[in-house]
Amino acid sequence: MKRMILLAAAIAAYAVYQFIDLFAGGEPAKPAAAAAIYLSNVFCAIMLLGAYSLYHKVTIIGSQKAEAADEDERQIRMERYAYQFADYAQIAFTVILITLVAGFLLLRHDHPGTLLFTFALLIAGYFTQMLHVKLLMYVRPGFQMPLPEDKNFQEKLFDSFDDGEKHVMLKGLYKLYSMTISAMIVLLFVLMFYSIFSGESQLFSIIAVGALLLFMQLFYLNSLKTYKRQA
Repeated sequence: MKRMILLAAAIAAYAVYQFIDLFAGGEPAKPAAAAAIYLSNVFCAIMLLGAYSLYHKVTIIGSQKAEAADEDERQIRMERYAYQFADYAQIAFTVILITLVAGFLLLRHDHPGTLLFTFALLIAGYFTQMLHVKLLMYVRPGFQMPLPEDKNFQEKLFDSFDDGEKHVMLKGLYKLYSMTISAMIVLLFVLMFYSIFSGESQLFSIIAVGALLLFMQLFYLNSLKTYKRQA
């Protein structure tokens, strides 16, 4: 808990410093972009602190001994906190990544210090996501995590779940696949109309999205063929 308080104090201090650096010395270059990146950094820092807080709660509950009658309630609480942790960590990491890319395009010359803070948040977000695997040891007693350095780590991690959990995961992934394919097709048309009406060619983006769309479809179809051969 002391480490979390120190981390929160350090982030708050740096956020104040960045605010003063960006806005106290007069109107910054590209004020809208600077304000957006700054607010995004603060939001992501708060999300990471929330994730660490939830992780701390799970570890505390997991280390406590409970009566047999209270074990189910204890397990439900740990699972709820673990899922909230995953949400916080994933949202923070994704927003940080978008912020870093957008900030590099807009502010790399005028405010490199802000981007350095964003990069530090990206590293923190990556290691925060890694903590989710450790939470499985509390949420699923007896869980045996494969060695991270194993070249088949992801496959062995998936195989460690039971059939019911695998069914839920695969069902969610298939729904996500279908939604992503539809979204990418819509995105292609959006880029096309944007190019027409703005006069700015988005040909590279259209080719990149189209190539990714083709790769996803072929990879999925090939995985079905592999499954049939193994069956």
